[in-house]
Amino acid sequence: TERQQFVEAFTKLLKQNYLDQIKAYENQKVVFTGERRDGDYAAVETRIVPEQGEPIAVNYRLQLNNGEWKVYDVVIENVSLVNNYRAQFDRVLARNSFADLIRRMKDKE
Repeated sequence: TERQQFVEAFTKLLKQNYLDQIKAYENQKVVFTGERRDGDYAAVETRIVPEQGEPIAVNYRLQLNNGEWKVYDVVIENVSLVNNYRAQFDRVLARNSFADLIRRMKDKE
């Protein structure tokens, strides 16, 4: 039950935050810069090239699951979303309960 609550809350939080970030780069040029594959894992490297300012590295980590590639992490300017959220969750759980973590995630929706 706790796992299901976490997955649902985290999925909503991630979709909301990530989709907002994508919308901020609407009409920007995206350049594919490379890919690597190691068995069932792959990385796709891209750069968002804004009209003004420096390009932004956005790399996707994928895993082959039931014949489909699924993104499991997005790395923006060398900052992993998975590692970033994991660190935040660890800090909350060090001082609070799992229920508090779920509540905080839902509060951000």
